[in-house]
Amino acid sequence: MDKCILYVEDDELQVELTKSCMKRGSYDFNVEFAGTGQEGIAAFNPKRHDMVVIDYNLPDMEAPDIAKSVLLKCDPFPIVFMSGAYLDAHLTVAQSLNVKACITKDDIRENLNQIAALL
Repeated sequence: MDKCILYVEDDELQVELTKSCMKRGSYDFNVEFAGTGQEGIAAFNPKRHDMVVIDYNLPDMEAPDIAKSVLLKCDPFPIVFMSGAYLDAHLTVAQSLNVKACITKDDIRENLNQIAALL
């Protein structure tokens, strides 16, 4: 398990469900969690992380701001946005930042499979 994903997510239930799915699944990557945008920016290390998955709406900032900080440290870098729903404006911003994918939060197992396919 050499791959490591940094997942920036403030919803504690989403984090716990993701951890539970990771334990039961056979994924070939690890996930580290950060609960705020600032924590995610501070935790990001391009030598350790292979991808950053960012919840679009966090209490302290939105995904594009975090993505910009990640890209200042390492550009290009694989970034994925996660949200319950996307507006056209969100998708336009994601495209301008060369975000790898915009995944809709539905089924956690399916979301982890989508992330695995992007690694």
